[in-house]
Amino acid sequence: MTNFIKQLFTKPHPKVHPDYKKSISPAFKIGNEQYYEFDSLLDMPPLRYKRADQFYVEVDMRIDRETLIKLVDKAIDHCNSDSIKIANVTSILMDIKDRTEMIIETETLYRLASCVYFTLDEDLSTYDFDYNEKKLNIFKAQPINDFFFGKLMRNLVPQSNISASDLEVFLKITQAQKQYEANILHIDKSLKRR
Repeated sequence: MTNFIKQLFTKPHPKVHPDYKKSISPAFKIGNEQYYEFDSLLDMPPLRYKRADQFYVEVDMRIDRETLIKLVDKAIDHCNSDSIKIANVTSILMDIKDRTEMIIETETLYRLASCVYFTLDEDLSTYDFDYNEKKLNIFKAQPINDFFFGKLMRNLVPQSNISASDLEVFLKITQAQKQYEANILHIDKSLKRR
């Protein structure tokens, strides 16, 4: 009886990251690999936290910094050319505007997840892009309704209230948007070579 009462009032000891000595919790498992998250984002090592903060901004803006800079540079190039092509500049600006008005942009959310969720053997002192690219591929290979909708959306963007069918539409829109942007950047590169 005393053990039972003791168990009622004894909190389980939280798991502590072996290197950073901060409290972590299991987030989810993919295959045999357990992924964790810090109980508080403020417990992340400073460089990792800085990257997570950048990714949160990108999730909020619905566009990553690199793509935004490339698109703005492309618009500036059109403005600085001998024959300014207003239609091209307008197209690029509309693309940026469309991105920022999307309800959600899936690529930025996946990148945020690759920073927030980690394995115990991962170096958390920074954000290794090559290592996390592999994690991104693993995350993207998971069933959309279970992983993306069930884990990422509810945990990382809790204010969003998107149905599974709407999420699938957003994934298709994101892919089309990425292809459109790649075409804009590729077409302009091929025109410069001539």
